[in-house]
Amino acid sequence: MKHYYILISILIGQFIYCQTSFANRPNILIAISDDQSFPHMSASGCKFVNTPAFDRIADNGVIFSNAFVTSPGCAPSRASLVMGRYPWQNEHAGNHSAIWPKKLIPFPDLLEDKGYFIGFTGKGVEPFEHGLGGRDINPAGYEFNEFKNNPPARPGIDKVDYAENFKAFLNEKDDDSPFCFMYLSKEPHRGFELGSGVKSGKSTKDVTVPPFLPDTEEIRSDLLDYALEIEWFDLHLARILKLLEERGELDNTIIIVTSDNGMAFPSSKALCYEYGIHVPLAISWGDKIKGGRTVDDLVGLIDIYPTLFEILDLPLPVNNPVEGKSMANILFSDKEGEIDNTRKAMYAGTRNFPEPDWVKSTDPKKIDHLLKTLEEDNEPIVFPEEIGDWGLKMGRWELVKAGENKWKLYNIEKDPEKTKDLSTQKYRVVDNLIKLYDYSMVPKSK
Repeated sequence: MKHYYILISILIGQFIYCQTSFANRPNILIAISDDQSFPHMSASGCKFVNTPAFDRIADNGVIFSNAFVTSPGCAPSRASLVMGRYPWQNEHAGNHSAIWPKKLIPFPDLLEDKGYFIGFTGKGVEPFEHGLGGRDINPAGYEFNEFKNNPPARPGIDKVDYAENFKAFLNEKDDDSPFCFMYLSKEPHRGFELGSGVKSGKSTKDVTVPPFLPDTEEIRSDLLDYALEIEWFDLHLARILKLLEERGELDNTIIIVTSDNGMAFPSSKALCYEYGIHVPLAISWGDKIKGGRTVDDLVGLIDIYPTLFEILDLPLPVNNPVEGKSMANILFSDKEGEIDNTRKAMYAGTRNFPEPDWVKSTDPKKIDHLLKTLEEDNEPIVFPEEIGDWGLKMGRWELVKAGENKWKLYNIEKDPEKTKDLSTQKYRVVDNLIKLYDYSMVPKSK
């Protein structure tokens, strides 16, 4: 009997300990903008965008100067974040607009199993066909998109009132349950309201144009339109932070603010260039993380999952093992600059692109359209987007007819004066294009 009472006492003690430990677990807020490149926050010195909410998180915590996504496209990038794995490891969920395999368990599901109330507002982990894969809910959690602004604030802005939906989420949550919420804005995704940035009072003179874009008034104005949508994302983040503050939850909430991939401009989104995969990232947690620090370590959004689980002292899954590396040692350091010198590289991959317009079928005639175009007298053929960077993967090319069944190939990015012909034999250029697309039938010269 004595042993019986001892056992009961131990079980009660363990229950009380677990309840206390559970009650002290932090909330998690992950805010993700849709298509925002790394330099475009006022905390980073950008003069044409104002992001006081992001800056607040950076001031109270850590801003990472070298944060990268695993893919320059939204769906595979978001899947990597909630799975802690690279796109090629996530099967269909490493693609765009595909099914989500039921066996891939995102970390919000695991947190729900541990008593967390999970939800999201905005875009979710998209675009995927979650139902076709067997999931009942979005991998980000339960959807809270009921409250809308009708009409929207302006053209190009989504109707969803993100902050109001977060309030609804909090109202539905049990008072003693921690939460994991994802604020997944649909801004600054295109399209923008043309000229909205200038109309708001912004000046094109303040814009820093990336070196790969033409420095024109049209481009500067377009960048201001983009900046205005970043500020819309930041405005709702500010409202969300205020709600947390009013409810006394701010200091006990791990707050992560970032983007899913780079801005929707040429040589950025959907391409593995810096402005496509290098994103903003700031993380705070009350006084648990020393604020006002800039960290230069190479980190990725793939690292968020293992970081949270280390902080929460939760085991990582055995099936579909996580490939990211915890940043907890960085967050709880009091240093700046480079902290973890074991972080040597980050990896990313681009999504598959559709076949170009000139591909007509799966037979040898699929490049007839290209060949007919080449036959026009000395007419230059330029493929700056359809084939250039992601077809031949050798820069930007111009193909010019130079006689019967002869063409000259130039890399006009490296050789703008076209002094070096890179073609060595007739049809070689066409043959290379065919092989790179795995076309088995290659037209031969007569």
